Amino acid sequence: MYSGYVKLDPLAPFTFSNPDDGKVYGDGGGGSLIENGAAITPSADGWHSMTADISSLPGTFEYSAYMIGLVGSATPNGWDTPDQKMDYDAQSGKWYIEIDLIVGEVKFRKNDGWAWNLGGEKDNLTQGGANIPISAAGRYRITLTIINDATGTCTIDPI
Repeated sequence: MYSGYVKLDPLAPFTFSNPDDGKVYGDGGGGSLIENGAAITPSADGWHSMTADISSLPGTFEYSAYMIGLVGSATPNGWDTPDQKMDYDAQSGKWYIEIDLIVGEVKFRKNDGWAWNLGGEKDNLTQGGANIPISAAGRYRITLTIINDATGTCTIDPI
């Protein structure tokens, strides 16, 4: 069983490999996994939330876009899409970006939409929370820790 974030690219089809027995699993059609199945070609690039289960065969897999972005009047695109995409560090479990900002406000959101957005105090981000102020223009390293897909914390440090 696997559950986590993966960065996918339509130009890099993939299969699953069981580290315990070395067997390879691929697409069996309709979200199923079969031994030696076809390589899976993702429909879009970027970060995705993925689950895969081969505990009984045929196994199952699913993935969906999970792209965290920075949006707001302080960012290059303002409040318009596309958001400034963040990258993910699996070892630390944090999303991050280095970006030039101007004086204004920012928020974090998923997949360029408002259904999921975090704002508020940096040490207590909440769903739909207040915009986060940026008081000086400059280059910043921003990290975001998401907790239970509903709250989080962030750092916004000049570099």
